[in-house]
Amino acid sequence: MLVGPDKCGKSILLKTILGLVDPRGGEILLLGERLRALGRAGRRRLLARVGTVFEEDGLINAWTVYDNLTLPLVYHDDLPEGAVERRLDDLVRSSGLPREWLHQPLTRLHRQQRRFVALLRALIVEPALLLIDGLDSETLHGFADGTVETLLRGQLRKGTAVVVQPRFDWKRSFGDLALGTLVMENGTLVEPSRREHGV
Repeated sequence: MLVGPDKCGKSILLKTILGLVDPRGGEILLLGERLRALGRAGRRRLLARVGTVFEEDGLINAWTVYDNLTLPLVYHDDLPEGAVERRLDDLVRSSGLPREWLHQPLTRLHRQQRRFVALLRALIVEPALLLIDGLDSETLHGFADGTVETLLRGQLRKGTAVVVQPRFDWKRSFGDLALGTLVMENGTLVEPSRREHGV
C-alpha cells in the first residue's frame, strides 16, 4: 500500500514505474527487467504483464465498454482466435459485470461504474503486477457490494503483486494480505515497512 498526503508524489511514482515519467536518477527494475534498457518491443512485452488503473480511469469515452475492456488484449497480446472472447467471458462471469453494459457507450456510466470498468480492464490481462492509483471506498464497496474487494483479494492470493494508492482505511479490508506500507512525503519514500504473511 502506497500512502501519503495529497500532492506528495504517489501518482508520479506509479507513472515512473510504468515508464511514463523518466526518473531523475537511478533505475526502474520492473518485474525483474531494467526498464531503461528495453527497446520498444521489449517494453511493450513487459507492460503487457502490468494492469493499471489510473486516477482519472484512462478509459476512452467515444468507445463502448466492450472496446475499452478488450483494448489491452488487442494492443498487447498476440492471442489466438477466440481468446479475447474467452478472456472477456471469464471476466464478466467472475466480476458480475452486467452483460448489457458491454455494448453501451462509456458515457452512459457514472463515475463509480467507470472505475469498476477500469479495474476490470486492468485485470483482463491477467497481470503479474497491478497498479491502482486512487482506490476509494466508494469503488471498493459500491458495485455489487464486495465484488471489488473479492477480485483484489483473489489477485493477491494468486500471487499478483498489487500496488494500491488507497483513499480509505485499507487495513480493514486488506490488512491480513498486505505485505507492508510505503509512505511518501515530498516525493520521497520515508517509511517503508514490510511484514511476512502466510499468503
